[in-house]
Amino acid sequence: MDDKDKYLRMILSSLDRLSYDDYMNLCYNMMITFPQDVLSYDDVPTDHKLEILEKLISYFSEKEEYEKCNEIKKMKNLLKGLNDNIC
Repeated sequence: MDDKDKYLRMILSSLDRLSYDDYMNLCYNMMITFPQDVLSYDDVPTDHKLEILEKLISYFSEKEEYEKCNEIKKMKNLLKGLNDNIC
């Protein structure tokens, strides 16, 4: 990892403290842009992923961004379906 990568990681790690709205929108955009990567990421247990998705749904619901909630719910259902197929 070079200095540019370290700098970007530092910015991303501090974003949730500097602007929680920007952080949540970044999380949403990353998930929508790379859904298969999010769903198949093995380092995080499925129940933890579902909790994170639920947290995002709650956040965007409070902001009345219901289109985003709907997209996150679709991803949550996909994740549940993947987990059902594995067990």
